[in-house]
Amino acid sequence: MKKILLLCLACSLATPGYSQQTSTPTTPQVEGTSAKKNWLIGRWQFDQEYTQSKQGTAKGEVGVADAANAVVASQLLEKMKGATLVVTDNEITMTRGDGNGKSDRYVLIPTADSNVVQLKQEKGEVMSFHREGDRIWVNSTGSVNEPFYFKKAQE
Repeated sequence: MKKILLLCLACSLATPGYSQQTSTPTTPQVEGTSAKKNWLIGRWQFDQEYTQSKQGTAKGEVGVADAANAVVASQLLEKMKGATLVVTDNEITMTRGDGNGKSDRYVLIPTADSNVVQLKQEKGEVMSFHREGDRIWVNSTGSVNEPFYFKKAQE
């Protein structure tokens, strides 16, 4: 079975004794041509209600595989409760509601769509964030392939 990006991320965040890496600020790094404005920069908060409403739409007949995916998606939603995402010019930090977190340095990968920002993390993983109104979303990978939404955090 394919690995589920967010499940892996959630599991890695749950590792006891995790120490968050920090880095010194630098100018934004970009792979390829010149960078467009990175609208992803800022502090984001997982929007559980909105995510559930979006995941519940456009479902037709439900088979066994769909039911299994729904269980996994439900577990991922539970793990994401209270999660925050902080994006700086060169680092992305995901922190769960229980305080466990993970930071990775990244470079921007240029895209043709102004509503999509792709980040290539230190270990080669690429994450695509999509802008939808005042929210952002990222898809889980693997068989679940559901969007997880974040809204700007209150400062």
